[in-house]
Amino acid sequence: MKKNECKKISAVLLTTALSLSLLNGSALTLSATAEDARDGQEVTEEQTIKDTTEDQTASGTSKEANEFDLPTLGLTVTMPDALMEKMEQGQVIMFTNEIPVEDNSAIQYGYLSWVMAEEMQLDAEDFNFDAMQYAGVLGVYRAELEDSLDELTGCDEHQEVGQSEDGVYKYFLSVNTSADEELVKEIQEIKAEITEMSEYVPYYGEMGEEDTLQPDTSVSAVGEFTTQDINGDTVTQDIFKENKLTMVNVFTTWCSPCVAEMPELEKLYQQMKDRNVGVVGVVLDVLNEKGEIVETDLERAQELVKETGVTYPVILPDQTYLNSRLTSIDAFPETFFVDENGNIVGETYSGSGSLEDWLEVVEKELANVEA
Repeated sequence: MKKNECKKISAVLLTTALSLSLLNGSALTLSATAEDARDGQEVTEEQTIKDTTEDQTASGTSKEANEFDLPTLGLTVTMPDALMEKMEQGQVIMFTNEIPVEDNSAIQYGYLSWVMAEEMQLDAEDFNFDAMQYAGVLGVYRAELEDSLDELTGCDEHQEVGQSEDGVYKYFLSVNTSADEELVKEIQEIKAEITEMSEYVPYYGEMGEEDTLQPDTSVSAVGEFTTQDINGDTVTQDIFKENKLTMVNVFTTWCSPCVAEMPELEKLYQQMKDRNVGVVGVVLDVLNEKGEIVETDLERAQELVKETGVTYPVILPDQTYLNSRLTSIDAFPETFFVDENGNIVGETYSGSGSLEDWLEVVEKELANVEA
């Protein structure tokens, strides 16, 4: 089974509401607090849009408020004001996808895609992110895939906007003419400038592979903390005393692999609760650079939890970011385990998984704790 991850992007693209994910190994900050804790370390490429006037990083720099450099896609993208406003208000959600060639040496295709938030039915039993009907897609594809654009994008009209210098890749702006007419028009107004594509750094892999990105796990315990869940109820380190082992799933609302696995984690939670195994979600993208809650982002997280049917606790980071443990994350989702005493135990897992994958992992980690 292929494991999907969302890598992070630079603080330039960190924002309140939209789900702009930029694909592949550059840098993103969780917040100013988290970035400071990393001592200036680069953070990665997949996020949303807020402070666009500062922080020129190698992974994605902002020129104007609506203009963004995406070196891993070989693109500079300029968004129309109307589309930006819809994303900031949570009416439109932007996702990314990226598929590497078989040996992970290069990208096969990758794209930004837009969907009306109201059309996302994440609580449907047969929900499939790959089958989502996008209103529009801006993508880069190996030239031989041109005849497969209908299938790859779910769109029926495609406008070529350029190609790479070596002719290996072609760029297309695609729209679904049966989608919301106003949104389609706004997507058609997106300006795409072809630039030099940066070197591909893969972050897809089989769960447990040696080349899977693993963050710094030197923090051994979550420490004492006080925070709140997404409903405003106070949460402390005592949440881990309720179970022998707790799975901590760190995610963001803009990360499609994160969202796609949440119903699977809910099933895990229901199956394992009688064996003293708990699940706690930590949503990172509801705080601004000052560590303050952004209400629109919190509301988006609340709606996401409702739509995915999640009943396990979903909490916000505290001021210490769980004893700095959350500041070492380079890709989402990330999962680690905590015992009843607040100690971080077992392995760290970077990427999403199915119910079967996680049951196998939990059994192993539970056996280690019991031993």
